[in-house]
Amino acid sequence: MLPKWIKDLPDSDDKEVLTLLHKSSKKGISDPREIAFVINGITNKDDIDIITSYINSAGWDHRITNPTKKYPNFQIEARKYNYIIERSTLFEDQAFFQRLAETYKAVFDGWYASNN
Repeated sequence: MLPKWIKDLPDSDDKEVLTLLHKSSKKGISDPREIAFVINGITNKDDIDIITSYINSAGWDHRITNPTKKYPNFQIEARKYNYIIERSTLFEDQAFFQRLAETYKAVFDGWYASNN
């Protein structure tokens, strides 16, 4: 049964993804899974160092994509493994990455999770 907190979300991409993850996992949404949050549009290396320091301090692994001609800014993908999606943790983590992006004039590009 879909948890009430997901049912109560306004229609959004988050609600759609959470519903699909719940339906396609053996234990529903409470299955541990890999999750990643993405920040795009970081323009300088000093900001990368500061942002990744915050990410590491919060217990996340990260991967940096360097600029190219086609994509002229840095991207950070922060991930955790064995993440259990719960209302409080998901929205707290989402807020954490949104604040980092806003602080460093970058773009929070959402999150994605593996399907177990």
